[in-house]
Amino acid sequence: MNSIEQTISNPQQNIQKPSIDGKDNAASQVPYMAAGAGICYGIGKGVDLFVKSNNGYQKSILGKLVGKIDKLAENNKFAQAVENLLSSIGKRINGGITQIAKTPEGGKVVEVLKNGANAKSMLTHSNLITQLTERIAKEPQNAAAIANKIEILQNSKSLLSKFISKFTIGTGNFVGSGLTSIALMGVLFGNTIKTAMNAPKGEKLSTFMEDLMGGWIGGYLMFSPAGKVINAVAGLKNLATNPASPIWQKGLKLIGKVIGSGQGQGFSKGIASGLKGLPGGILRLALVIAITAPFTKLFKKISHMIFGKPTQNDKAVDKGNNENTLFDKLKNPSVQQNQIQSPNQSQNPTMNLTPGNPYTYMPSSAPAKFDNKEYNAEIRKSRKRRITNTGKIKNEQIRRTLREI
Repeated sequence: MNSIEQTISNPQQNIQKPSIDGKDNAASQVPYMAAGAGICYGIGKGVDLFVKSNNGYQKSILGKLVGKIDKLAENNKFAQAVENLLSSIGKRINGGITQIAKTPEGGKVVEVLKNGANAKSMLTHSNLITQLTERIAKEPQNAAAIANKIEILQNSKSLLSKFISKFTIGTGNFVGSGLTSIALMGVLFGNTIKTAMNAPKGEKLSTFMEDLMGGWIGGYLMFSPAGKVINAVAGLKNLATNPASPIWQKGLKLIGKVIGSGQGQGFSKGIASGLKGLPGGILRLALVIAITAPFTKLFKKISHMIFGKPTQNDKAVDKGNNENTLFDKLKNPSVQQNQIQSPNQSQNPTMNLTPGNPYTYMPSSAPAKFDNKEYNAEIRKSRKRRITNTGKIKNEQIRRTLREI
């Protein structure tokens, strides 16, 4: 019995059984969680160091950087053109909303959208300056650093300086502002580290940066804005309508009711309240993730351009091009022979398979049956050639013998 027959007849010996003491148990996650929590703590302290200054925020590292960027932006025509373009777009959007709000019917819609967007929700977080202001009362020992952060945010002028200050200070506040955030973000960041450590050699950095830029930067930047959009749509459930209202208003109200179902309910108010709000909460979370997905893909592509694309996350591999399953090993036994063929066993050449020669084989005392007509025809031709060649050799031997006689 050859190696392939042994694999088919006894597949259990080729399947690795999960071990209780394996790498994926809970205990093995602890070092990664600890490393993630340590990194989050370091990020929080690093941001505090960037804004630390006893002589005003302008003397801090981040304050100096923001000031230099603003000066460059003032003297750069391209930067000014971009900011003017974005400002013009913003004014047009606000102008359009203002015009709609002036109409009786449109004003009602705009009002409920604004109220919905400003509603407190787990999908959104409050304004960054508001969060920092609340932290001053809770952390008086860090009051000076927090005050510098607020001043930097308020005095950033250019588009780029606003982005850098908000992203830097916001990230530090998000992952390293307290034990709760450090522990929670440590678990998530630890999973990113684990994924990178388990990546193939040479792809650890690209795997880490793909997850960091796609899942963290892309998701973090857009999660709260996307949450506000969904909450605004959910606010349409409060749109006042009556039988005489236009059908489009009734349609908007229905959409708001579906998306906003269970909003305001939660397990903090009791199990019954939490179960009532759970389906709507899942729907809203799914919609937020759908909105952030394009931005996640964008940042992943940026990571691929800079750090390379991890092959284990390639869609082509996921579709079956990787030969890791038992079927693929049987289809192409030349791959990973050391896993399905022992060194002392020789492979039967008649069992050598190629993509063009599929066959059906089941362990049985009866001979194997080949279903492919082309394959069977090729075998018959090969046999005829072998018989013909054998006959020619014998005839040539007879002629030589007769000559010698």
